[in-house]
Amino acid sequence: MEVKPGQMPLTAESHKNKQFTHLLNDTPKQEPAECLLSLQSLPPLSLASVQHHTSCSCGSLQLCHTVSEKTKLILRYFRETKLNSALNSRDQENAEVSRTEGLLERLEQEIAELRRRDAELEQLSHTEDHIHFLQSCQSLCAPPGPGDLPSITVSPHISFKAMRKSVSASERKEEMEEVQKGLKLLTMDEPAVKEVHTVELRTREDFLQYYCQLTLDRNTANNCLSLPEGNREANRKRKPHFRPDDVKRFNKAAVLCKQPLSGCHYWEVDWSGKGRVNMAVAYEDIDRKEGALGHDDKSWRLLCSDTNCGFWHNNKKTELTVSPSSRIGVYLDHKAGILSFYSVAGTMTRLHRIETKFTQPLYPGFWLDENCSVKLVDLESEPEKKALQPDKKEK
Repeated sequence: MEVKPGQMPLTAESHKNKQFTHLLNDTPKQEPAECLLSLQSLPPLSLASVQHHTSCSCGSLQLCHTVSEKTKLILRYFRETKLNSALNSRDQENAEVSRTEGLLERLEQEIAELRRRDAELEQLSHTEDHIHFLQSCQSLCAPPGPGDLPSITVSPHISFKAMRKSVSASERKEEMEEVQKGLKLLTMDEPAVKEVHTVELRTREDFLQYYCQLTLDRNTANNCLSLPEGNREANRKRKPHFRPDDVKRFNKAAVLCKQPLSGCHYWEVDWSGKGRVNMAVAYEDIDRKEGALGHDDKSWRLLCSDTNCGFWHNNKKTELTVSPSSRIGVYLDHKAGILSFYSVAGTMTRLHRIETKFTQPLYPGFWLDENCSVKLVDLESEPEKKALQPDKKEK
């Protein structure tokens, strides 16, 4: 073979390397599946075939060709597989990010809508226009159903930074669920609608539709109080009664009823004696050892006597100029935060009315001076239920 000036002589080894490089460059680009098929079509290599090919110079070139083909196809297979995997992962990443951003936008819209409805319900709850309340509350109080809430699903096989946004989406969903819980508290069921009076309570008959039977709880009664059979009367005598210790028992001459009240209720009490008689409502967790009815923020009481009438709450007294009769009517609208006391005689005269926010069920109760007594009136067995006109309208 002729060698040109300045050119290195072509040896057998350099000839084989040139052939190997030529084969790598000339192999066409193939998909991974095609690479596998081509790889499978090449003859397998064995120790015997290697020894046979290396015994001659032409066999060495053929062996080199076979090895180079297999190596080239394997490298190309992994390169193409990695490229396709990266492309697929990027497409899935973009799709998940786009989907998550759409869900986030929807969640933000629903949270804003729930907050708007919550604010409108809060404003509506303070209105005194009951007809407007009934017309408006139905459309506002219907929370979105479970099917309306979006869910975010992320493939467990995908891991990329953009999907961290789904964490904030989950937090927003929890926030929306909290708003829903608050909305459900404002949602009025059928019995609650009955408590919104489209017609103001005007007569005794109006109040009697909310009459409730009450009984005194002996476990709360102080030992100086006597409770006759039936637990509907309490008398304070000088001689104390022995009763076993109880954590619910008052240290002062007081007693509570058994029934916790929430909603609308009305009851009447006959009282007698020369001292002071107190009619009250209280939360269950009132201090029964050191406290007294009306002397904390957990109880409200009306004080009645022949010469005095007043209202106590949180140890503050409101002087009342009216004189109470021997029968007192008590009206409670727990949901609306209304507590009213009436003097029930020839007419119904409102003695005092408060508007507040009750946070727990209320227990009617009494606190008596010596030689005083109270009796819960059984209005269901009373022969007469006269319709008496109140001096002031109950709202």
